[in-house]
Amino acid sequence: MTFVVNELCCSENDSYQRVLQIKKTRKGLFWILVIDGDYPSAVLPLNLENESDRTVLARHLCRSIVCQFKDKESYIKGKRLFGQHKSGLWIRIGKFQRLVEPLGYQRLPLPSAAKKIIRRDFRLLGLSVTKLADDWDVSESHIRSILNKDKPPVSSSVDPKKQVFLEGQPPVPSRVVAEGRGYLT
Repeated sequence: MTFVVNELCCSENDSYQRVLQIKKTRKGLFWILVIDGDYPSAVLPLNLENESDRTVLARHLCRSIVCQFKDKESYIKGKRLFGQHKSGLWIRIGKFQRLVEPLGYQRLPLPSAAKKIIRRDFRLLGLSVTKLADDWDVSESHIRSILNKDKPPVSSSVDPKKQVFLEGQPPVPSRVVAEGRGYLT
C-alpha cells in the first residue's frame, strides 16, 4: 500500500522501518502530536512494544508530520490545547512549540567543555539563564545547577565549637504601675 504526502510517495514499509529505528532508542510509553497542515489532528499515547501502536505510528508517519511531547506535563498541556481545538477554537501548531520535539529525539548530557562555555557566557557576556537554556536545549533548572557549581561553598564565620549563646533576658514589663506622684512604666 502506498500513501501520497506532499507529492512525495511514502510506502508503509519505509515508515515501518523508521518506527523500528525509533523503537531502538525509545523505551516505554511516550506521547505524540500528529500535525496536518497548520493544525493538530491527533494527540496519542504510544508504547512501541505493542504491535498495534507501531502500526498506528507507521500510518501517521506516512500521512502527516509527527512530533513527540517532551514529557508527561507537556503532553497534558498539549492534550488540553488539542481539546480546545476540537471544540471549535482553531489552535495553530505554534501553540505547541515549547511542548514538542522531533520524533525519536534523545537529549544527551552536556560534556564538561560545554559547561565551561555556559559559565563563561553567563559571566562575561551576561546571557540570561533562559537564553542559555534555549541555546543548549536543556531546562533552566539544569543551567542553574551548572552555574551554582561555579560558586564557592559558603562557610560559617564562627567556629561552631566556640559559639556562645547568651542567656535569655526577661521581657521588659509593659504594665503601667500607679505610684504616688504619677505613673511609672
